[in-house]
Amino acid sequence: MDIPDDILAELRALGRKVQRFDEAGKTYIYVEGHQLPEGCDPPMADVLLCPQERDGYPSRLFFSQRVTSASGRQFVHEARIAERQWYAISWRVDRTDLRPAQLIAAHLRALR
Repeated sequence: MDIPDDILAELRALGRKVQRFDEAGKTYIYVEGHQLPEGCDPPMADVLLCPQERDGYPSRLFFSQRVTSASGRQFVHEARIAERQWYAISWRVDRTDLRPAQLIAAHLRALR
């Protein structure tokens, strides 16, 4: 999956570092130090977006650590990606027409 420069520029506004990579036939977008919704602990975390189907979901957002939030959602999925442990909640974003920054925001709604 190719990600144009203008989309990467949008993502760079979300964190300190943005990197796109492929692993096991999937594309990932890494965002370092992303601000999480108000009330989350920790308030920032690295996030990893898989903007295509994975684990039966149209897209997945992984977090570098388990996050406590006002929603009380539990982290139910762990994955080893790019030699690092990642965590995900059970949350489905069915829209496939969103740009990656919008997709991350849609996934973060689960923590509100």
